[in-house]
Amino acid sequence: SVHVVRDYMIRGLLHPARRTESGYNIFDDKTLGRLRFLRAAFESGIGLD
Repeated sequence: SVHVVRDYMIRGLLHPARRTESGYNIFDDKTLGRLRFLRAAFESGIGLD
């Protein structure tokens, strides 16, 4: 969800590749892979702190 992605960004775990002029974050394939990894780790019970 948007809230999860924002939380990961605040924690410094995700960084958008760029932002559009209207303020939307754009993520590249590498970052999307990292997001999938983080979600899998969280769902497996591995803490992100």
